[in-house]
Amino acid sequence: MKKTLLTGAFTLVSAVAFQSSAWDGNNWMSELPDNAYVAQLSIPGTHDSATGHGTTSDVMARTQMHSLSEQLEMGIRAFDFRPQVSGSKLEAHHGIINCNISFDDAMKKVIGPFLDAHPDEFIVIHTLYAAPLFGSYDRDKDKYVNLLNSLFESDELKGKLVKFRRDLTVADMRGKILLLSRDSYSGTSPFGGFFENWSEEFDNLSRRSRIIGEAGDIMNSSKLFVQDRANTNGDNSEKARFMTNLLDFTTGYTINDDPANLVWAFNFLSSYSGSSTSSSYKSNATYFNKQLVDYVGAGDYVAGPTGFVMMDFVGDDDTNGIASVNAVIDNNFKYVGNSTDYTLAVGDKPEFRLDKAWLQGEGMYYNCGGDKAVPIIADFDGDGRMDYYCSGQSYEYYNNGWNWGDISYMALNKGFGHPYGFEAYDNQGVKRGENRSSSNNENYLPIVYGAQVQALADLNQDGAVDILLWDCDQHGWGTYPRYTTYGDQNSRVFINNGDGSQFTPIQGYPNNIGNNKHGNWSCSLPGKYHRVSIADVNCDGYPDIMMVTESGTTMENGQFSWYDANGTSVFINNGDNTFTRQFIAANRTHYAASLFGDFNCDGYPDILLNGYHDAITGADGVTIEPGYELVIMTNDGRGNFSVAYHSNDYAKNEDEGQETAIHVLDYDQDGKMDILLSGTTNRNSFNNTNGRDGKVAFILRNESDGTDVKFSEVLTDLHPSSVAMQRLSVLADFNGDGYIDYLADGWGPNSDWSNGSYLSYSRGEYNTNYQLHNGVIHNMDYYGSNEGEEQSWITFGDIDGDGMLDLISPAGDGAPRVYLNRTLQGKNQIAQVPDAPTNAVATYDIDTKRVTVTWDKMYTQSGSKAIYNTYLRRVDDSTPVSRSAAAEGVNIMRVPADVNTGKLKAYTEWSSFLPSETCFFDNLEEGTYELGVQSVGYNYGASKFTPIQFVVNNQTNGADVIAAEDNDSPVNVYNMQGMLIKQNVDRQDALTDLPAGVYIVGNKKMLKR
Repeated sequence: MKKTLLTGAFTLVSAVAFQSSAWDGNNWMSELPDNAYVAQLSIPGTHDSATGHGTTSDVMARTQMHSLSEQLEMGIRAFDFRPQVSGSKLEAHHGIINCNISFDDAMKKVIGPFLDAHPDEFIVIHTLYAAPLFGSYDRDKDKYVNLLNSLFESDELKGKLVKFRRDLTVADMRGKILLLSRDSYSGTSPFGGFFENWSEEFDNLSRRSRIIGEAGDIMNSSKLFVQDRANTNGDNSEKARFMTNLLDFTTGYTINDDPANLVWAFNFLSSYSGSSTSSSYKSNATYFNKQLVDYVGAGDYVAGPTGFVMMDFVGDDDTNGIASVNAVIDNNFKYVGNSTDYTLAVGDKPEFRLDKAWLQGEGMYYNCGGDKAVPIIADFDGDGRMDYYCSGQSYEYYNNGWNWGDISYMALNKGFGHPYGFEAYDNQGVKRGENRSSSNNENYLPIVYGAQVQALADLNQDGAVDILLWDCDQHGWGTYPRYTTYGDQNSRVFINNGDGSQFTPIQGYPNNIGNNKHGNWSCSLPGKYHRVSIADVNCDGYPDIMMVTESGTTMENGQFSWYDANGTSVFINNGDNTFTRQFIAANRTHYAASLFGDFNCDGYPDILLNGYHDAITGADGVTIEPGYELVIMTNDGRGNFSVAYHSNDYAKNEDEGQETAIHVLDYDQDGKMDILLSGTTNRNSFNNTNGRDGKVAFILRNESDGTDVKFSEVLTDLHPSSVAMQRLSVLADFNGDGYIDYLADGWGPNSDWSNGSYLSYSRGEYNTNYQLHNGVIHNMDYYGSNEGEEQSWITFGDIDGDGMLDLISPAGDGAPRVYLNRTLQGKNQIAQVPDAPTNAVATYDIDTKRVTVTWDKMYTQSGSKAIYNTYLRRVDDSTPVSRSAAAEGVNIMRVPADVNTGKLKAYTEWSSFLPSETCFFDNLEEGTYELGVQSVGYNYGASKFTPIQFVVNNQTNGADVIAAEDNDSPVNVYNMQGMLIKQNVDRQDALTDLPAGVYIVGNKKMLKR
């Protein structure tokens, strides 16, 4: 597939499609495409540019040996000036030393005429006022702004200034000047833009550097990354590291087709050592100019933007000043405006890199609950970017002192894919950096220390992701409100107001359910991952909640008492932000699991229970005796459950199953939901060479024929990494090949019982050939030194928007750490995502009043079958007769997603999606409806929705389909390795002239004999 790297899709590439050799120093920008973003260019600049004309003390102040005209001719397009008011003009200085050209003359006699002669070029000016020896900027600033105004209204410069915008393009800038000032003017907006919070070193990003333009929309300001270490004090290594860190970021950073993600960067190579003298500047320039040349010329260098590179002593060989300027300019033509062929990810070993930009980053500034908190990743404000919620403790300075305190925070992702794109709000809704009172009036977010969640849903179907917290904190620190009579009520549902600016607790169940948190360490074990599940059990369009709760004890007035019943309950969603409790079973052990899944393949969500249970009586009146069992209770479609299967063989064992993880998904991709168990069960009969202490990993493969529940055992080579205290068990596609991988974190299988992180990747071979790779996630310091494995809960999500799942750890008692997925970096590969469904057809059975919709099977290009998400909404103006989501015109959506783009808003359980190519709706009122269906891959990448409209008429058998997909549209043909074979060909000719084999035609797997 092709991707053109211009404004709308400006992404870094690893292959050089062409190298421009036509440029010279006067016109090199004419080679750039008009729609390239300025922030994504590589632009050479000079530090204290005016010193090239000589100074009143060259031995102290000179940093350039070439005039401004000569600098322009060699290709310099960014200039650093230090203006100073002198009577009625602006001089140019380096510190207190005058340059032999004034700022006025530099602009009017050199830069202005150059742009007149070369209208395809543009200039960026960095200014910092040179305060006089016995004066200050404050004394001069009123006159300074007046002189600047006069200068840029002069005939030579009038009309040449550009207002700063984050998304300035080359076309916007041609023939123009962008003036960026580190000094704000008195009582006026910037002529171009203001720098804010200038930073000397690229390792502490809490300084929050920015460029601020005129007031307006969000694009009138930008995050700014700066490296400007001036004094190296005889040791160049630290500045070299800062310089390289910034180059690593800018050259490897992608905006993912979203200009909101643009970041501007200034990398100053200029510096002195010890004393500020010309010889010291020159010595350092010789070193750092070569460092730059070596960096962009390295054999393994993947070309990308350097940003603005400000250098000393350009234009001379003895300082590497010719090579450095040429290297920056040439770098543009390695990636800008090129068209590059991409291939699809092939299933390499997943690789993760600790993103240094997250350390001490803005927005990620609280301790996130120690080693028992799981951060929540979802698009809470609906802008298409994944946000971050976590609850725990903080240690920060306010009220004139450092304070520990319970805290929760929401970091809303505003772009950039790193903390500089986040706006963080605490539990009072106070934005990071703004004043916060010491009182604890939680009216925005809950504080639940050690909160766990694995189920997110749009509970009221308003399009926003709501929060459900399940907490088993043994310390009794879960707080919302901060203190309650019995220690705390730790199961909480919070309704999102729609844009993430307010979360409101519901009234009643399940918000008055308590959990055991008094001295029970067991809540740190993997069982808690499987205690909350979401599904619409009664088919009214509103998601219902299933939850395992545990009885807790307290002492009140000297009396021992229980404060909640225990076991599994389904909380039926009433559609008005209230829930009705339906008790299911007393499976009261600390490691009990309850999950939804369609196990008899009738289209309704059934219940899986595992662990010890008391006697269970189903809706059909049949009772099973107490025991350690895996139990399946099937749904009659109205939310009534009866026992259909139970087995002691597959139960979490009598040690309460603390070593067991359970997942429900279509593991073998046959359209039926299977059960994956790993860890310790009552049946440890498998001889497993990679296991330890009887640990096993096997699939209960669903063999149902659509009427009853049947399973067969399939042993896998996928083994649990943990014998106890496992912190993570995740199934998802981490290497982009379309197939499920397995990630675990916890105590490892090594003889020293060390903590470890382990990942198996499958390439579609679900039953064999799994290998656990140790050391996936390392706890590293800023400089990349390993300090051992993480020992915290870990969650996942595509936090930087590149289509690959990243990992996020609260890092115990430190700032959260993000491990960006870099499996595809430098490989010209993209993650596989199935295309939108084709051939959607709706039928209506008047006797059963059921609408059934079917579509074609969809695959990734590697052959991994898609799973599906749907929405249903009424599109006519009829008055509803009954109370249901569909009748009331509400979007009935299985998993929260953007209807227009298809982008998923939450990382829900795999059992929330449809495993097969059909769905149905019963008892719809007469009217016109629209159903949308999208394909979803195991990296949570999703296609757009394929919409189909139909009319339900209870007088007619069969649905009147209003819109159907065009099956005559051209298709692409791929081989089974994901390579494009044919493009935009007629479907009937797709396999013509191809050898025998299996191909993906459009999105169908086809065999040519």
